[in-house]
Amino acid sequence: MEFLFSIIILSTFISSYLCLSNITYVFSYTAASDINVLLQSQGLILTNTTYVERLSSSTVDLLYSTRTLLNATNIQSIVFEWNTGDCSYPSSIAMSYPTKYISIPICFNQIYSFNNTLQLTVTSEELGQAAISFMSYYSLHYFSMIISDSNEFYSNLAQQFSNHLTKNSYIFEKLIPLSNYSSSASSVYSLKSRVFFIICSYAEELLLYPIISSSYQSTISTTKNIIFIFIRWSHHFASFYTTQFLPNVTSYHTSSFPILHLLPMDISMTNDINDMILIYEQEILNPTSNIPFSDDIIFILSELESVDLLRQISIVDFPLTNRTTMFGQVTFDNNQQRSFIYALIGRQCNGSWAILKSINSVLTNVNTNLNVCINFPLDDTTTSVITEDSGWRILRIALFTLLGVVLACAAGLIAFFIVRNQRNRKQLSKGPNKIILLPDDLMFVMPKGSIFTSKVNLKNEPHERSNVSIRSEEIQAGKTARYNGDLVEVKKLHIGPLSLRTKVMRELRQLKDLRHENVNTFIGLFIDQNAPALIFEYGHRGSLEDILKKEEIKLDWNFKWSMLNDLVRGMRYLTNSPIRCHGNLKSRNCIVDSRWVLKVTDYHLNEMYTLQNAPRQVDIVDLLWMSPEHIRTSIIKNDVATVMTSSAAGDVYSFGIIMQEVILRGPPFCMLDLTPQEIIAKIKKPPPLLRPSVSKQVAPPEYINSMKQCWAEQAETRPSFNDLAQSIKLLNGGKKVNIVDTMFKMLEQYSNNLEDLIKERTTQLEEEKKKTDKLLSQMLPPSVADSLKSGKAVEAVWYECVTIYFSDIVGFTTISALSSPMEVVDLLNDLYTMFDSILEDFDCYKVETIGDAYMVVSGLPIENGNQHASEIATMALTLLHACGKFKIRHMPGVPLQLRIGLHSGACVAGVVGLKMPRYCLFGDTVNTASRMESTGMAYRIHSSETTAGLLEEIGGFHLEYRGVTDIKGRGNYKTYWLTGKDGFDKELPPPVISENNHGLDKELVKLAEKSAREREKREREKREREVQEKPSQASATTATTTTTTTITTVLFNNQIQVQPTIETIASDQKPKKSRNSYVSLSNHDMNKAEDLLRFTPPPDQQPSLTSNSTNKYPTSNELPAKLQQMDGPSGPIRKSTKAKW
Repeated sequence: MEFLFSIIILSTFISSYLCLSNITYVFSYTAASDINVLLQSQGLILTNTTYVERLSSSTVDLLYSTRTLLNATNIQSIVFEWNTGDCSYPSSIAMSYPTKYISIPICFNQIYSFNNTLQLTVTSEELGQAAISFMSYYSLHYFSMIISDSNEFYSNLAQQFSNHLTKNSYIFEKLIPLSNYSSSASSVYSLKSRVFFIICSYAEELLLYPIISSSYQSTISTTKNIIFIFIRWSHHFASFYTTQFLPNVTSYHTSSFPILHLLPMDISMTNDINDMILIYEQEILNPTSNIPFSDDIIFILSELESVDLLRQISIVDFPLTNRTTMFGQVTFDNNQQRSFIYALIGRQCNGSWAILKSINSVLTNVNTNLNVCINFPLDDTTTSVITEDSGWRILRIALFTLLGVVLACAAGLIAFFIVRNQRNRKQLSKGPNKIILLPDDLMFVMPKGSIFTSKVNLKNEPHERSNVSIRSEEIQAGKTARYNGDLVEVKKLHIGPLSLRTKVMRELRQLKDLRHENVNTFIGLFIDQNAPALIFEYGHRGSLEDILKKEEIKLDWNFKWSMLNDLVRGMRYLTNSPIRCHGNLKSRNCIVDSRWVLKVTDYHLNEMYTLQNAPRQVDIVDLLWMSPEHIRTSIIKNDVATVMTSSAAGDVYSFGIIMQEVILRGPPFCMLDLTPQEIIAKIKKPPPLLRPSVSKQVAPPEYINSMKQCWAEQAETRPSFNDLAQSIKLLNGGKKVNIVDTMFKMLEQYSNNLEDLIKERTTQLEEEKKKTDKLLSQMLPPSVADSLKSGKAVEAVWYECVTIYFSDIVGFTTISALSSPMEVVDLLNDLYTMFDSILEDFDCYKVETIGDAYMVVSGLPIENGNQHASEIATMALTLLHACGKFKIRHMPGVPLQLRIGLHSGACVAGVVGLKMPRYCLFGDTVNTASRMESTGMAYRIHSSETTAGLLEEIGGFHLEYRGVTDIKGRGNYKTYWLTGKDGFDKELPPPVISENNHGLDKELVKLAEKSAREREKREREKREREVQEKPSQASATTATTTTTTTITTVLFNNQIQVQPTIETIASDQKPKKSRNSYVSLSNHDMNKAEDLLRFTPPPDQQPSLTSNSTNKYPTSNELPAKLQQMDGPSGPIRKSTKAKW
């Protein structure tokens, strides 16, 4: 028996361990119901939660499935049933779980090799290698493919398959989409390809059979042998040939059915196809299922094989050895990869399917006794290889043709240059396109409103004025002129008399021929004795420098990058043009036209100065844009630099400086606290290298990297403008960046979002209206609030019978006297918040709160029959239960004793007032309910005879007859105590039996006194610290005096009494502190003193303790004006028993 018991215990622990630690997690998109229908009993392990945990691999559920896998602690292995061909996700899972085997599906992308990954399916490269063996055997060089366009999976597989063949020197002739094949079936036979590889679904394969058969039969007499091979990308396509899924092809004659299936098989399988089919028919597939054949079946079978194999092995079994699954043998090679052979399956002449040939590195015939009616393709080199003689003939034809083209081009160029020279001669002095402009051609003006203010003034230096003609004096007033009615820019050349040599005219013609939307058009050369100038188109928006300086022009990043893109496009054009470089690129030489298109201007000035043998001098500030290699060759003297060289690489450096200006909207090196002279000196003589400092937060990192590459120290390491243009294109996703397009896009987006914005605002308005309505409904009954919102007058309503609830806090006056105002407010807020939350569960309406009094009514404004008495009674019991558990925050030892009164009767309800309207109740019922509360006892619910009768009529309430009670102003009433209700099992606090139902008993007073003494002690210690920190100063004595009040708290007849002590002091002297008092008041405590005085008992109650005052009660002259009104026959009298904070 002990041995049997041990066996049972051991089996229990083993099963528990298997359940906890041997779970295979399967990522699948197939429903468990489809698996149960498709497979036989042994295949249902896929849906057995004891061994398999299925996770959804759909896009929407993949994140949740991943979290589930990461949180799992019982993973034995992981299986992927994937239908995308992308194995990056399974590879990352394999990396995360190095000690678990991961079965991955067919992959089209390259994955890393892990020791824990198993790929039980064939790869696209292995399929391609099998196809290469077939083509090599039949000496084929061309191939075409028919691809299904219904799923991206097929196109990815076809791409990898074809790439492998083309890498091995096979020619991919044509790709035919499956949707277009029916219309072009007859044309494929005219191609050089003798083999067509097909990748498609099962349903599409059945559609291709009749098309291929009929087209092949119609062209068999005129065409050579052609074969169509369907690529099977999984060895589980053996289930295709089962009696359940095998299509009926008996109607197609075998001689007109040139179709083969390339099927991978495990290398251990026999060459008899029937052996494979029997496994699927008898052991795997459910013969009664009506599921049509599809790719989903292949994925399910792959999933089943992986789960069955991984249940047998663990990570410690490495290296893997051959295993047997329910599908047969699984063979691994030395690289831990599954070994496959490939079968070419086709129809015999009798119509049955059989393995015609097999491929294992090379193609071999399986059985020579097979009766095969398929004609395999012949060598296609006869149609593709060109003989040597025909090659020479074609070469000679090509050479003669090329020679003719060259001669024609030469003749065209000669004619072009002749025509061009004639045109240029005319352009020199006359015609609309003339280059040389005379003073009569221009009219100089100063346009108003232009922001273009950064150009160099035409005004000559003082030492040059003597050589300027009268005509030149006229143009010194401006740098803008009109030419043919249009505004133009005038750029003065400081070169003295101008020599118009041939080279100069050639350069001018080159400038004139430049045409680009981002290059400012050169109009001509203005000649006027010693004041020549270049004339360009006018920039209406000014220069880029002007725009960056104007803070009122708001530039977002799209605007900035659009301008930089325009600059790059213009500079790329200049770099690729004959002028090669700009030579003077800076933000001042980039103008913006009226359409906000940036254009490069003032280009090629260095060459113009060189041709005139004149030095080009610039201000030292202009060197901030110049590259280091050109700064070092410049000659600087008296803050004037003579520029000697220029280059395209230097323009790239200048572009980097302009990028800094645009990004920061500041001048070059604006972040450095250095003068231009100091900056130029540091750049001229490194180290260290001095460059602008731009934070990575002000612009995207790609743009900052491009900017830093532009100002590299070595010119050869800087990118060209062609490279910059390509980088900008990549950064913008290949889209053209244009400021106008950006503006239109913003307008279109605003138009599209306007409706959504209106809906959002409307929704917000409705939400705010709901909040307002909710707030109004909390202040007034909903029906009354609706009437007020609609502008209707709210008429007072007579209610025949309602029940009114009044409650009060016993000893609230004493608690208030010993508490600060904020503590009283916190107490009432906590209490009434609790009351309000309980009130929501009953058909009652909260009328108002007056101090510690709480008033509730039921039966209005919506009448509820006689249920108002029941609702109020049940609510009163619930509130009484809650008060028994309630704790005062600042007096946790003092109980909160509630006194409740109920009365039922008629009343009138209506809204009183226009500003801050209140819903009030009027009638004798209200007064009676209040008297029932005031004559009650602590922790008791005092009910009138009317309410008790209603409760008796309703039934279920426990009432206790109190007796006849004298109700002030009403006479004697029979009253009752409400002590409970049937089914109300909440604990009620025990009633407090006391002679004084409006105050606190001795124990409570002791607690209150103790709390007050502790508070007074803390305040006294605080005052002493303040006195030590700030010594009191003596003040002068004046005739005028002021009166201060000290409060003395005494105990008399179990009640806390507060009496004032009047002390007269000088007006400029601070009141002294009373050592015998509990509270000493400063000026800001006067209001509290006045409130405490209202709690002084009547004159007939004599205190047992005396105050510090000389007289028992101060005279009226000694009392403040506000206290004289409270003066009674023998001292201050109590005006109210409640605190009015």
